[in-house]
Amino acid sequence: MNKMLRSLFLVLLLIHATLATQKLSLSSLSTSSRISSPTKIWSTLSGSKPVVVARGGFTGLFPEGSTEAIGISKEISIFLCNLQFTKDAGAFCVTGIKLDNATNIATFDPKLKTYKINGKDVQGHFMVDYTGAQIDHNVTMALYFPPTTKQPYGSIVKDLAAIKSYALGIMVPKEYICPIKPDKYMGTPTTLVYDAHKQGLEVYASGFANDLFSSYSYNYDPTAEYLQFIEKEEIVDGLVTDFPSTASNPIEPVFIISNNGASGVYPGSTDLAYQKAIDDGVDIIDCSVQMTKDGILFCLNTVDLMADTTAMTKFMSRTSNIPEIQPKTGIFSFDLTWNEIQTLQRNTFI
Repeated sequence: MNKMLRSLFLVLLLIHATLATQKLSLSSLSTSSRISSPTKIWSTLSGSKPVVVARGGFTGLFPEGSTEAIGISKEISIFLCNLQFTKDAGAFCVTGIKLDNATNIATFDPKLKTYKINGKDVQGHFMVDYTGAQIDHNVTMALYFPPTTKQPYGSIVKDLAAIKSYALGIMVPKEYICPIKPDKYMGTPTTLVYDAHKQGLEVYASGFANDLFSSYSYNYDPTAEYLQFIEKEEIVDGLVTDFPSTASNPIEPVFIISNNGASGVYPGSTDLAYQKAIDDGVDIIDCSVQMTKDGILFCLNTVDLMADTTAMTKFMSRTSNIPEIQPKTGIFSFDLTWNEIQTLQRNTFI
């Protein structure tokens, strides 16, 4: 028996290694090759898929620039850091010129300072007034949604040629590409992406966040909004988001693996279940491989035929107890021939 089990496990491993290109059914072991989907051609400036840029890390869940935000996002996206320096050359990721909106700096230092920035007096707390140790030991980051830019759309389009002389791309609010009308429905898309690509500039759309309402046109579905920016003739080169995992979903290929075929519709591991899964567009057909007494392989989610078939009504005398497989008695596939198993019916309950 141990020799048979070792052989069965070896066959099981070999079969599972080829599941991507094989389909096994209960009634036969015929296989069919799957044709790989052609590589998608993206209409970005480079022709590569759009990149996902995490604003300060996974800021939809954690404060910007925090260890947790960066740690979760680094495996699925590029990390965008709005770098600010302390007076002793320490560096921190904080959105905005001031620390007031993104940190609890006021609890550490209630005094405000004023600097002239772009010709205007700006009052608040500024990174350059503190040491790295002061920030590190006394200031914590807070969840913060940055304000939108005040630079009008028209001025950006007019300056594209000039921008190209010193930059490889532009980052703009998503509304500059897909405007939202006052009634909160989507307006006519602009030609910003096309115009920028014509100048050789990449375009990164910013301002995406799952928990911020954008437009009724997206039916409260963040993925639908992302698709609006990556399924056009001219699409953005990157998405700047607080939720990088959501933005990655419509870009990265996702493979769907069946569970004993469409076992939620038909009894699992049957021709009906596998065919339904194929019709529904599954990418990989799974098969829990079992072996008959005469060495025939077939798909069934358990080696015990009592669980899913009518074996008990026909082969009660074949019950046995094998503690290495399960604590209770059963009628095992390797105790019946293929012809005997073909006489069984699947139980219809799930």
